[in-house]
Amino acid sequence: MAELRVANLCKEFSAGRSKVTALDRLNLEINPLELLVVLGPSGCGKTTLLRCIAGLEKPTSGDITLGGESLLHKKPQERRIAMAFQFPALLPQLTVVENISLGPKLRGVSAEERSARTRELAELLEITELLARLPETLSGGQQQRVSLARALVTRPELLLLDEPLANLDPTSRVQLRDTIRAVQQKLGVTTIYVTHDQGEAAALADRIAVMNEGRVRGIGTAHQLYTDPANLFVAQFFGPETPNVFAGKLDSNGFHSHGTNLSFPVSASYAGDATCVIRPRAIRPGADFVGKVISMQHTGWSTALGLLMERLSLRAELPPTANLRVGDAFSFTVDAADVLLFDPAGTRVR
Repeated sequence: MAELRVANLCKEFSAGRSKVTALDRLNLEINPLELLVVLGPSGCGKTTLLRCIAGLEKPTSGDITLGGESLLHKKPQERRIAMAFQFPALLPQLTVVENISLGPKLRGVSAEERSARTRELAELLEITELLARLPETLSGGQQQRVSLARALVTRPELLLLDEPLANLDPTSRVQLRDTIRAVQQKLGVTTIYVTHDQGEAAALADRIAVMNEGRVRGIGTAHQLYTDPANLFVAQFFGPETPNVFAGKLDSNGFHSHGTNLSFPVSASYAGDATCVIRPRAIRPGADFVGKVISMQHTGWSTALGLLMERLSLRAELPPTANLRVGDAFSFTVDAADVLLFDPAGTRVR
């Protein structure tokens, strides 16, 4: 149960005469037994980070330690690390049980121990009835369960999962997501899970590290990242909906948006140009402001409104409502506690 530390990690790739920086002085700590989700847009460096930890890529600089011991001079097979990928890549000529037990067999684990480990994981991952089958006879979800068993059977100190649910249908994704979390807790294996799916991250993680442009931009629980983002990128990226983002100024009387009468009596230690972020769910019926309804979308469990307030377009998400029409005036309010403010550098203003 060792702690993983990534310190000032850099990784550059050559692209013709230039270089592309995939990881830029990245720092990260993963606690023992933790399930840390690394979340970010495509191309932000998530998979490169996993590959460096696993030993499949050599960092340009920096260090990676597991239990205080550097991994940089260890071959992949010498690291107590297992990895499962987006594509299971099972050996087609081997049965499920043979695929799972191959790793321990190559490491010299006895047949009796291999059998015991395989039975345990097959039961946990609900694939006992599949052990005699070939991979081509399995569904995508079943293949991914076998891939997870193959990774876990080696008893790793650290498990790396690179978007393992990306190719599954929605129902299978939810089922396997819940299974992964249950198995991770049952076995007590420290896990790093990479995804670009925010709902998946929130459902799985003890903590979430939000990455962009090769760096960790924010880290915390899903609730912390959503309600108290440290910077503008996290505020805009993390959440189930696209937030309202608009410019204005902060002074001793509060925040005032440009070009409208939308203002909030917030106090802050900063004065000057600022960016305001308001979640659609923070806009609710009230008497403080008035906007014109320019669009409506009913999902059955909510009503999404498009509002126009002078030159400012806003999005609101309300409980299901049928008493509004496009063209109606909508009176609303926003609690000052739901107003997130950022300076021109994108740093949170408190």
